[in-house]
Amino acid sequence: MTRSLEQSLSTRPGRRVRSGLSSFLALVLLGCAAATPVPSLPQGYTLGRDGSGIVLVRAEFVDRHGEPDTLALFFGKRIALKCTREENREEYQLSPVGDGQTVDFYVALPPGIYRYYDPTRRDHNDMLRFEIRPGVVECLGTIRFRNRGAWAGGVLDLSLHDDCDAIVQRFRTSHPEVTQDVVREPFRKYTYDWQDRVWVPQP
Repeated sequence: MTRSLEQSLSTRPGRRVRSGLSSFLALVLLGCAAATPVPSLPQGYTLGRDGSGIVLVRAEFVDRHGEPDTLALFFGKRIALKCTREENREEYQLSPVGDGQTVDFYVALPPGIYRYYDPTRRDHNDMLRFEIRPGVVECLGTIRFRNRGAWAGGVLDLSLHDDCDAIVQRFRTSHPEVTQDVVREPFRKYTYDWQDRVWVPQP
């Protein structure tokens, strides 16, 4: 873990409260006007022209049996992920490749450290962090959201999975012009310790 990822962890988590179902809808709809939209990489993109780095990540929305959850498509919206750049607290809304309940994201972001709050936690005490480096292509793996169903109150579980081999293979097929090696950089997970008021890295 780089030293920079261990810095600037004094910010307390937000006190927003959502149920499992509304958390899921927030992930699907994400219509926040304040967030900067980040489209999927266009064909012919050249890494390094603007100092950005490329991040590859996959999001999967599955039901309690592990099958794709149709709730997202029921609302006719594209799934998007929103992250915050710690340096200036600017929010970015990432657009996926295509539609569906299981989608890849190939996006270019300015260098810096980003955080993504776990929306399945009602108190936002958990977050994921990753670092974007200029001219580097990195794979974060898969974020999998599992809907435990009505009997569990519609609660979502979040789990992280490597899956980078498959993600990179699909990326190479769709963007052969990006020839740089892909660095495997999994998410770092943190939980907020309210007693000591610090973010604590999780194994």
